[in-house]
Amino acid sequence: MSSLSSHSAEAQANLGDPSGNSNAPYWDAWFTQVSSGASFEWYCSPSEVLCVMKDLFQPGSVLLHAGTGNSELMFDAVDVYGKAVCMDVSSVAIEEMNAKKALKLPECSDISFALGDVLDTLLPLRDLNSGVDFDGVVDKGLMDAMMSSFDPVYQSNSDKLFTNANQVMKVGATYLCVSLAEDHLVRLFCRALYMKDEGGGWMWSSLNVRPMSSKSGSLRPFVFLLEKGAGAGEPAVKFDGCDVEGGFNAINTMIEESRRAYMQKAEKEQAGKPMSLVTLEIKPYEAEFDFDSLLSRLMDPATSPLEPFDATVKSHELVPLAFGIRKLELTVVAPTECVDDLCEDILEKEEDDVQSVDVDWARVMPIMDAGRLLKSAVAENRSKK
Repeated sequence: MSSLSSHSAEAQANLGDPSGNSNAPYWDAWFTQVSSGASFEWYCSPSEVLCVMKDLFQPGSVLLHAGTGNSELMFDAVDVYGKAVCMDVSSVAIEEMNAKKALKLPECSDISFALGDVLDTLLPLRDLNSGVDFDGVVDKGLMDAMMSSFDPVYQSNSDKLFTNANQVMKVGATYLCVSLAEDHLVRLFCRALYMKDEGGGWMWSSLNVRPMSSKSGSLRPFVFLLEKGAGAGEPAVKFDGCDVEGGFNAINTMIEESRRAYMQKAEKEQAGKPMSLVTLEIKPYEAEFDFDSLLSRLMDPATSPLEPFDATVKSHELVPLAFGIRKLELTVVAPTECVDDLCEDILEKEEDDVQSVDVDWARVMPIMDAGRLLKSAVAENRSKK
């Protein structure tokens, strides 16, 4: 599934792989173990999903986030969409998110968190939207978590999920799913595309599959988009906007090609990327600032702003300043061209408590692999002759 943080890796070790699990007691136990005040994001960051959402949903759209867990996606989307209903089968996750919402009022007053099961009717959730159908449904890893194969049990559960979602969506609305696009999931989406309602009409008008350019995860996620139709006309199958013949097999081939190209590009970019050893100086506003909590967020792959930049922490030290205030000197290895962006990202995420994030440029040291170091040394010595 995703790149697991230390908390989630421990939860998986204790509770077993979450894949194919849809029961509330399991997810209550999971979120009890992973909850540490930080959100657990499947596959990619909220900002990466928002980049996809902005092309699909108009400002002011009311969205249903199915299987919200403790993701902060809709908190980040509030400036654009304003109103959302977030549901999950775990009461632990919903309780945690309501507590987080209380700290974000009044900005997030139009976001509702509700207990619910996508395998049961979702009609009561419309009451949280004044009885009106939703402009879209967002699923960030829910299908992957619930469906671990194409056997009859998961086919039945998939049918229930898509039927229930379809019932609370407006015609023309989109079901957006972020997924790793394993074979059985592609087959379940192709199966869903050809489902019919009780009146014999097509539930969905099209299935589009798009690759994502995720920088925060180790695997390439894909976006599956099911558009609710009016019941007439056979559904269309597309890959990244292009018509596809052959359904499952054609899409699966394109996914494999896209995944291989992504991995090759990532490996090539990583190999040739100039890196530097950098000391960041992080200064808080208050003397009582909780540095342990900050370090925990910076070191956790699920929450760290370092992850999208391929930066790693090498050491850290607290240095006294004045009036009891200390600064954190964080030494990291990071792509040289991204150092300024990294500082801005940390400051943006910690702006309530941190007044500045600066680079000690006098201590920046370029890091070269052996090949580049040898070439550099040869070139330098040749120039001296």
